[in-house]
Amino acid sequence: MYNELMIKKLRLILAVLVLLASISLLIWASWPLLSESRVVPIPPNDLQLPTPSAFIYFWTV
Repeated sequence: MYNELMIKKLRLILAVLVLLASISLLIWASWPLLSESRVVPIPPNDLQLPTPSAFIYFWTV
């Protein structure tokens, strides 16, 4: 009789622990991520288009 009550209490405690762990993981997984942005300065020389002579390929045989 005593052993059966202990097993039921132990199962109830384990079930509550598993429930609390799963709820905490669910809340943690649905937490919004922090957004991060960086400003990278680009000098004006890098924004220029290449000259047409850069598109000419010289074939050497």
